[in-house]
Amino acid sequence: MRYFTPSRAAESERTVRPYTLAQRFGHWYLYGHDSARGRALPFRLDRVRACELTDTCFDAPAPAEMAKAQLFSEARGEPIQIRIGREAAAWALSRPGQIKIVQREPDGSAVVEVEGASEDWATRFALSFGGQAEVISPPEARKSFADTVRRSLARYG
Repeated sequence: MRYFTPSRAAESERTVRPYTLAQRFGHWYLYGHDSARGRALPFRLDRVRACELTDTCFDAPAPAEMAKAQLFSEARGEPIQIRIGREAAAWALSRPGQIKIVQREPDGSAVVEVEGASEDWATRFALSFGGQAEVISPPEARKSFADTVRRSLARYG
């Protein structure tokens, strides 16, 4: 398949043995073994630019490998709460997926909850709002967010 990677702003050719499809945070993913990287990875379907089937057959993955796919597609762990400012709330709340509104404020801001998100994902999501969001719980996720903000400010501030 031809796959677009936003962080590199580039497309690459990939040979992938598909294992399963999973919906996560409002996006569909193909989870499969990437031959070039030698491991299974998730690929967002909206980033697949072209795809073709081959005649190549492969054995089904081992149960341990499929367990990783289940971990990818199932929400686990304590939900993470994020406070989103008024300017960003309308956009954030219109996104399809697993964002649940916990509290709406009179000023238009909101507290949302995301199940199964990692601390890294929550930090990236909050930072994507350019100062209009912060991770507020659980404490470990808030600390991870705060540490990332402090490191960024020290580097660029």
